[in-house]
Amino acid sequence: MRRHTLVIIGAATAVFLAATVAVAATSHFVDVPDDHTFVDAINWMDDNGITKGCNPPVNDRYCPEDFVTRGQMAAFFKRFAESGLVGAELAGTQGPAGPRGPAGPAGAQGEQGLQGEQGLEGEQGLEGEQGLQGEQGLQGEQGLQGEQGLQGEQGLQGEQGLQGDDGQSGMTDVGIVTASSASNPGNSKSATASCDAGEVVVGGGVTVEASSQLGELVVTGSYPSSTSEWTASATEDEMDNATTWSVTAYAICAGSGA
Repeated sequence: MRRHTLVIIGAATAVFLAATVAVAATSHFVDVPDDHTFVDAINWMDDNGITKGCNPPVNDRYCPEDFVTRGQMAAFFKRFAESGLVGAELAGTQGPAGPRGPAGPAGAQGEQGLQGEQGLEGEQGLEGEQGLQGEQGLQGEQGLQGEQGLQGEQGLQGEQGLQGDDGQSGMTDVGIVTASSASNPGNSKSATASCDAGEVVVGGGVTVEASSQLGELVVTGSYPSSTSEWTASATEDEMDNATTWSVTAYAICAGSGA
């Protein structure tokens, strides 16, 4: 079932990942080295009021290697939603070009120019081969009916012109679709969330649910596996662990406007 209330999950994920490619800066926290892989993303969360540190009231530490609780995750998402960054910094990837729109109405026809004086009629020349048919011009006034001439051969039909490029499509009806793997003690899981027919995937994410404490968990993938699907996968390293767990993939889907 689609849940439109979860759009913030994919949006926050996209902004957090985008922050990791910024130019390296001095860390805001004493436990995050300046050469840490995610120092720029952590500084970005501090600059925008999304994190406040992990050791109140001093809050000079970030605890980058700690797990995030559901309560901490809720605080991150609430501050992100209230920061005003959702509409200001987030833009989905451009979807494929849609079909070309219908032709607009024809413009108004200009006034017909004045007809010049008719010149002297010359002698009739030899009849040439019939040329290719041109575009139909404006209808003039009806002249005097002359004698019927010989019927010429029909000209060749011109080739059909090239079709113009398709117009770009916009995004409509944005929502989230989820799909979960089986919940069991297996060591590797994956799930793929698929958009509805006629929709494209513009973002996504992954979560892991477990019945108890897991060993070392590695998210091995979270990516668009096609234009309408998002795949997520993870691996748990304790081969003899009896804990049941599952992976859930989130796909942010949008319709293609004409």
